[in-house]
Amino acid sequence: FDPAKAKGDVVRKEFDLGKTPVIGIIGRMTAQKGHIYLLKALPAIIDKCPDLKLLAVGNGPLKNELTEICGSLNIKDNVIFAGVREDIPEVLAAVDAVVSPSVSEGFPYTVLEAMSMGKAVIAASVNGVPEMIAHGQNGLLVQKENVDAIREAVIELMHNKDFARHLADNARKTVLERFGVDNM
Repeated sequence: FDPAKAKGDVVRKEFDLGKTPVIGIIGRMTAQKGHIYLLKALPAIIDKCPDLKLLAVGNGPLKNELTEICGSLNIKDNVIFAGVREDIPEVLAAVDAVVSPSVSEGFPYTVLEAMSMGKAVIAASVNGVPEMIAHGQNGLLVQKENVDAIREAVIELMHNKDFARHLADNARKTVLERFGVDNM
């Protein structure tokens, strides 16, 4: 998970994303991972960021339901279900920020991987997540199941690129300093 080596442009080309702002969510499509809360926040996010796309990576028992919800929320043109991927570093290199709206997590590797790739992360403040993210310093923490907080955090990162870059830079530093192989 080295941002200098991952080729995000390959993934952007695959999904015809060009320079479009993209947020990502990576995880098995189960209730625990909280995809529903991000999807419910997306219409209001799109009102403020009309070109924004969500790249949803993973599969699982809720995929069909989540796809139907996108239709009912009129956001299906803004959501890309990418399925299971083996090129997660490249996927992370392709997105502008990562959202982890899980309702329960132990110590989520996807959050560490996104931070390692120098991405701004918005994550629900559950279980081990606050051990990784210091709110406003190297990421943004939101209350679990809080659609409004997710919406505001995504809009903040999309409209304040300097702040997003600051979080992303600090996220990478945090992983290298605290969560590298030698420390773990």
